Amino acid sequence: MNDAMAWPARLLSDDLILDPMAPIEGQLDKLGEKISLAFHGKYRIQVGWLPPHSPTGEFILTLGRVSNLGDFEGPVEYVTEKRCRSSADMLDLFKSLAVQAKQLEESDMPET
Repeated sequence: MNDAMAWPARLLSDDLILDPMAPIEGQLDKLGEKISLAFHGKYRIQVGWLPPHSPTGEFILTLGRVSNLGDFEGPVEYVTEKRCRSSADMLDLFKSLAVQAKQLEESDMPET
């Protein structure tokens, strides 16, 4: 997800290395429960594939709010979840969740 660096979220881990020209079914070894993790402030976007390595699976993108800034693996307050099957749709959903995370982070800031 190299394009993600231009999006309003910071990648923390990214094990998603897919060939967008090849069918997902031929790349199942790369599709685990947790593939990518990104943050914008206290908001975390996680990308995974459920069930892992299964041809009947789908991308699961979740947006959540962490309790403590910097707590990358701790519990999150669920905000939303998106599902899709194609890598192109997953990238579009990731971008929309990154924008949503930025907006939520800005709305959390106290007014001065």
